[in-house]
Amino acid sequence: MSKCTQQPIDICGLVILSKPDLMPQVKQQLTSIPGLVIHACDESGRMAVTIEDTSITNKNHLPTPVVDNIDNIWSIRGVVDVSLAYSHCE
Repeated sequence: MSKCTQQPIDICGLVILSKPDLMPQVKQQLTSIPGLVIHACDESGRMAVTIEDTSITNKNHLPTPVVDNIDNIWSIRGVVDVSLAYSHCE
């Protein structure tokens, strides 16, 4: 019988609004954030993304809390708004 070990999981759904003319650069920077997936976007600059944190580590080999990644999204040039649409923690 195998053991099932659960790791803490934190998943958030976000709606990100960027300046339409800077959206390609914003998308490029978003893809560098571990655990972030862009699911949809439109020409007005809106993006639907999920960001997941389980055991993803940063350069210091420590877990990167989702809230830190949301702060990083706000610092991206061209991001106008970040709205939390969904959050689930176990």
